[in-house]
Amino acid sequence: MGIFGVLLISTPLILKGVEVHSIFDYIYFSIITATTLGYGDFHPVRIGKAIASIEAIFGTFMWTVFLVVFTRKYMR
Repeated sequence: MGIFGVLLISTPLILKGVEVHSIFDYIYFSIITATTLGYGDFHPVRIGKAIASIEAIFGTFMWTVFLVVFTRKYMR
């Protein structure tokens, strides 16, 4: 998630029509995107949309792997 947060810093992030530049806003957005919650309070523009899409896919696979490993350990 940290890599995606750093990548997103180079792109504008919009909150209620206003650009934000706080590192904490980018980290928050990265966590929300990776966990695929998607509250909708922030939205990326331009290339940030592609980065956020890749991060959402990565987050989905991350949770899938976590659940498979957890389930396998529990079943033993």
